[in-house]
Amino acid sequence: MNIALVNELAVAARALGVDVWEALDCARTKPFGFQEFRPGPGVGGHCIPVDPFYLTHWARTGGTPLRLVELSQEINARMPAHVVRRAEQLLNERGSALPDARVLLVGVTYKRNSTDVRASSAAAIVRLMRQSGADVTYHDPFVAAWAPGCEPVKWSADADADLTILLQDHDAVPLDRLPEHARLLLDTRGRLRGTRAHQL
Repeated sequence: MNIALVNELAVAARALGVDVWEALDCARTKPFGFQEFRPGPGVGGHCIPVDPFYLTHWARTGGTPLRLVELSQEINARMPAHVVRRAEQLLNERGSALPDARVLLVGVTYKRNSTDVRASSAAAIVRLMRQSGADVTYHDPFVAAWAPGCEPVKWSADADADLTILLQDHDAVPLDRLPEHARLLLDTRGRLRGTRAHQL
């Protein structure tokens, strides 16, 4: 629910012209009662996207639906589509379009510094981008092979992409080099603020 709240705030902040990362930085100055959650491209792994379904099914079976949990699932599940909309918007601003665009995803695991791609939001992003006609590749030092038809590329290949999207901020990825090498860069993790990267 906390992740869903901050994800929903990120989408609303974008629509209102507010920097959600600045808002979170301000909230962090509170001397007590602050627990940090940060927005991202979606949730993944074997627990957050899966376990609440068991809980909500059990609750509905007992006649007591957990609407807040269900709504949180819906919000988190919408984040990949938000990433794709942002990608399309950025490309359009450059006089380009998502169909036939070359898109490079950086980091496709569901959490940083992990090899785990179970229920990764990157899979939904690839599917949506392919439906729009984009050519999608990925770079992830932890993942040698992944989605069928989504080829891995070496780090030096990022300059060939029309749009680079940072999905997972692994320590093994030289994030500081992304802004200088990517033609157009979308940062879904708030790690490249203050650079030419565009935010979620």
